[in-house]
Amino acid sequence: MLKARFSFISASFAFLALLSVLLFLSLSYGTIDIPFENVASFFQLNSVDISVMENTILIDIRLPRFLLAVTVGTGLAMVGALLQTVSKNDLADPF
Repeated sequence: MLKARFSFISASFAFLALLSVLLFLSLSYGTIDIPFENVASFFQLNSVDISVMENTILIDIRLPRFLLAVTVGTGLAMVGALLQTVSKNDLADPF
């Protein structure tokens, strides 16, 4: 039981670490590239000042796009798992 709990916690930690890296990459790259230092400053992780244009791009465009992508992906995964469970699809059976 303890080994399963440790495995779950380590998998959750790895998922959150990957999600945070993807957040920084998603906020940094686009039509206008924003340096990692400015993205970290957006989250108050360092003291670099960012321009008003970069702040507007991050708040109005890139952060909502990332949150929407994570929300939609999570919803699709849950609905897919539920649909496979309810319909007892043999193709989705793990055995």
